[in-house]
Amino acid sequence: MNLAEARQIEGRPTQLIWPEILDPVGDPEASRSEQPSRQKPDKGRPPGYYVLTARQCQALAAAHAVWGNILDEESELAARLVGRGRTLRARSAALQSDLLRYAALAERNQAAAGALELFYRLAEAEAQWDLCQAALHLLDQAQAKNLPDSRPKGSGGEPSGSPAPGQEAKENKDEKETKPSTGTANLSERFSSSSWQAERRRWQRRQEEVEREIEHINSQLRPRLGGQVGDCRRIWPAVTLRVHPDNLDVEKAVHQGLDQRAELRALRRLLRSIDANDLTAVRSALEQWHPALGTTPSRFPTIAQWLGTPPQHIEAATREEQIRFLLARREKEVEEQIRQTAHQVQIALTELAQAQQAYQAAAEASGQKFPTKPAQLLPPSTQAASPPQIAAQLAFYEAQAALIHRVVAWKIAEVRLLEAMGILAQETGYPLPEQAWEGMQL
Repeated sequence: MNLAEARQIEGRPTQLIWPEILDPVGDPEASRSEQPSRQKPDKGRPPGYYVLTARQCQALAAAHAVWGNILDEESELAARLVGRGRTLRARSAALQSDLLRYAALAERNQAAAGALELFYRLAEAEAQWDLCQAALHLLDQAQAKNLPDSRPKGSGGEPSGSPAPGQEAKENKDEKETKPSTGTANLSERFSSSSWQAERRRWQRRQEEVEREIEHINSQLRPRLGGQVGDCRRIWPAVTLRVHPDNLDVEKAVHQGLDQRAELRALRRLLRSIDANDLTAVRSALEQWHPALGTTPSRFPTIAQWLGTPPQHIEAATREEQIRFLLARREKEVEEQIRQTAHQVQIALTELAQAQQAYQAAAEASGQKFPTKPAQLLPPSTQAASPPQIAAQLAFYEAQAALIHRVVAWKIAEVRLLEAMGILAQETGYPLPEQAWEGMQL
């Protein structure tokens, strides 16, 4: 599958990107079907999108991993030398082919992890864009309905009872010294038009920054998924940010990672294939770990005569010892990496729980009926909202943004754990080399 074959739509999708948080972190009654849809998208945004799920993104990234494809081609070239017999040359070619496939699998695993991280960051950015749009819509309503009628006007278009210019400047100066100029925390205490306009500019700048981030992520993600040069369609992450805070079995993850990591399997394959009669492939593999390894051929005539052992057997014993040492060291490194990434998943889940508590508190303060649902673009109302109500709603949007950020951070931590376990490429259908050889008569 290529990116161009993905489902395409014209215009921005109507479904909001929103976390689906299950017990014990959130409310299990949240239903995706009850999520509200956004208003019509801004006309200035690009009309076309590729709609992709996380699994499709993972599969496309694994399939279009540049070095993964190159190494697999090299593996196929080596496999062509494998005949039906068990000749020395055939066994050596089969070993080289397997080692190359393991290396390709590691590249695809890494490519899938990088693309998934971008995918979830894109989902966060698109959700943030919607929240900014909701805040701007709310502030536009405030300016249109609240501000013109907030104070009666006197002669000359000035509000009655307004201070003299010098006095107003002095009051504004005192106000700036006692209150912060931006942010929603004290917005409910400010009634001037300039305060609302400043708040609107803050959200506008924030939306512009998110827009640039969306474009930047798309420019990075499209090539990783096989996008064509010059294709400007954006990617729409069709994803429910589902959170399932099950107890993470770290020991099980470590065991699975030690069994599945491509480089560990390659070393074990190498260890099983040491043949004193042909160590060419073993030397070549060791050179990948360090340029100085594997450069010394089996030419020890003096030592061989003294020990009464053929030189190739001496080298084979040395190579086996080297591989066992590399395997043991790499297993420790992989185990530590998995434990560290699992710890990051647990930290991200703790921070997510804290963000959800803050979100629920903000929802109650703003009078939201369904605190587990995403923000809606408020429809025009015949009754103007008061500044405290508007400030509470803006704080609610801020809490939503923080919650989405923490959910995405948890999803990315999960992706990095799966990458450390080495299973992302296999999840998309790329078999281990020994599985690819099954049924093949050598």
